[in-house]
Amino acid sequence: MILSKDKKGILVTALSATGFGAMPVIAQFAYSYGSNVTTLLFLRFALASLIFLLILKLSNITYNISKEDTVKLILLGAAGYGLMSSLYFFGISLIPASLSGFLLYSYPAIVTILAFFGQEEPLYRENFISLVVAITGITMILGPVFTSVNLLGVGSILLAACVYAIYILASNRVLKRVNWLSGSTVVSVSAAFFFLITGSFRGNLHLNQISTEILLSGAGLAIFSTIVAVAGFYLGISLIGPSRASIVSSVEPFVTVLFSALFFAERLTFTQFFGGLLIILSIIILNKFKNYREKSFDKPV
Repeated sequence: MILSKDKKGILVTALSATGFGAMPVIAQFAYSYGSNVTTLLFLRFALASLIFLLILKLSNITYNISKEDTVKLILLGAAGYGLMSSLYFFGISLIPASLSGFLLYSYPAIVTILAFFGQEEPLYRENFISLVVAITGITMILGPVFTSVNLLGVGSILLAACVYAIYILASNRVLKRVNWLSGSTVVSVSAAFFFLITGSFRGNLHLNQISTEILLSGAGLAIFSTIVAVAGFYLGISLIGPSRASIVSSVEPFVTVLFSALFFAERLTFTQFFGGLLIILSIIILNKFKNYREKSFDKPV
């Protein structure tokens, strides 16, 4: 059976979303075996870097990124993605993975706010509607359990979403000028060194305490939640366009909810689940509108 270009695009983008969606669940699995955030993230990006470098070598792609863009990518990988990942994975260690998946997906609404105040994009009517829908969704997710949910974990995830939004705005122009594989490789290597240096300095990089389960978790994050997820998303963009790929990838938090239910018996209330649907709806509104104006978000590694 030969799949059409559209069906291939939807399939690989959904596979990408599955890889990203599995990330919180894999992280919680590693935490249950005694891993900490820094050690797990170092494993993720170190292993991903080795695989990216191998693919880059075998693909014979010429590294033609300028020195200026290389420096920017290093800063994005270390200061941007390193910080965002730290906040997100710390939040995952404190609140259910299913909640964290939906909360992180508030970042498109945050991008809208930052783009408006940064005078990069006016606050169009559709942007405002999307923002209201997203805020309503977040309120519904947190409302039923606001007294029992770990507020530090919630704050960490939302702060990660803010950092992610800033990362997107900062990386958008750079990633459009460079090959996705070369750019992803530089970002991954930079993030790996970020956790190696900060972890060594703070004394929370425990490489001598890595069990088989933690190593497998790190490998899962590197292969499925980084390599496959990023490659699938960029391939999906090339097949069905950035707007449709972004909408298809919106299934990511639902994948997290499904895996959380299967492996950790986590359950969202109807109100929380409906709030999650509203967050996804806000993304669809944004992407439909941006497609009309021939603008879209790029998803970094």
